[in-house]
Amino acid sequence: MAIRVSSPGASLVIKLWQCPEAEPFRKLVSQFYRGPWDHLSSKKNAQKILTTPTKCVRFLKPMASRSDSAEIYLVAKGFVPNHAQQLK
Repeated sequence: MAIRVSSPGASLVIKLWQCPEAEPFRKLVSQFYRGPWDHLSSKKNAQKILTTPTKCVRFLKPMASRSDSAEIYLVAKGFVPNHAQQLK
């Protein structure tokens, strides 16, 4: 739904749980979002950034989340509608 209603440059936040499907989903979402993330790198301890190979879509785990919780957030910035138009 997000690729149908998002404006160019839009952001996306999705709450999900760590599972085997999370990384393939992140890769799929990263086809539509291209960053940037410069402001996050300057905020130390604002949130835990899980290791991801791309800068446009990340998994974040808020500091307030219990360490034993599987709760994570997929955060994407910089929606690029060109690829989405091909899927409509």
